[in-house]
Parts: sequence; structure tokens; C-alpha cells
Amino acid sequence: MEKFMLATTEEAQEFCEGIVMEMNQLFNISEDEAWGRVNDFWKRPFYEDYDIRYHETYNYWANTIYFGKETLWWKREGDPTLKPVPYPNQN
Repeated sequence: MEKFMLATTEEAQEFCEGIVMEMNQLFNISEDEAWGRVNDFWKRPFYEDYDIRYHETYNYWANTIYFGKETLWWKREGDPTLKPVPYPNQN
């Protein structure tokens, strides 16, 4: 799997690699699937060192990408109805 296709800086690539590693550890998914989810989730490139996406943690992005933006996953720990976004993305 190609790494993050929209990373425009080394910092952006390293940031996305951290998210991929977090997804792999949290959800026991392959690196290919994690990269695919990152690429499906973000459609705009990182252009600057101060991109707003850097304001959140790897854990936040890993969970948000895996479960979806609207799930309020942080309020639903242990909820058996919390399901990941289908992969590959079917939307």
C-alpha cells in the first residue's frame, strides 16, 4: 500500500505514520488497511507546518478515522454497537 498520498512534508508523513501505528495497535488491522483508511479519510493535502490536524493526537485520529467523525466514539467506550467504518469505504 502506498503511504499517505497527500503528505506534502516529511512531518506530515511522520504524523500519518504515527496514526497508522496507533490504528494497528488499537484495532489489530494491517498496515495496508490503516494506510487505506487514512487515504480514504483525508482528501486534502497537508500544506503547512501548522495544519490544524496536528492539534489532535494519534489516538484521536486513529479512532476518528476507524469509527467515523459522527460516532462520538470517545463517549461510547465499551459500547458493543460501535462499529468501524466499512473498509474499503463503501460510501
